[in-house]
Amino acid sequence: MQPQGKEFEPMALFGRSSGGARRANRKLSGPKWVRSPKGRFYQLLNMVPDELNLRDVGGVYVIWHGGVRPQWVFVGKTPSMTHALNKAIVNPDITQYDVNGKLYFSWSPVV
Repeated sequence: MQPQGKEFEPMALFGRSSGGARRANRKLSGPKWVRSPKGRFYQLLNMVPDELNLRDVGGVYVIWHGGVRPQWVFVGKTPSMTHALNKAIVNPDITQYDVNGKLYFSWSPVV
């Protein structure tokens, strides 16, 4: 089941990426991906989107799972991160990947 509506516009649904460890070690210029105040990426299913004040924050976001073979799960864009997060947290097409390793989430505002 794919989410519908302008607030949740998927850009891509990815499978396993290749060469991720090599690419992760490169210094790339580009978007600044948001982390928690402790410097870690947010765990998707432990988040309370309304507490992050992201209702009017738009941009691109990524969801991935950790584990032995981390993989991208979902990439999207939205005018409201709170709305996109609330939809992702209840979407079984996304949450099914939690068994492979915790699901993580980050976003980058687009200006």
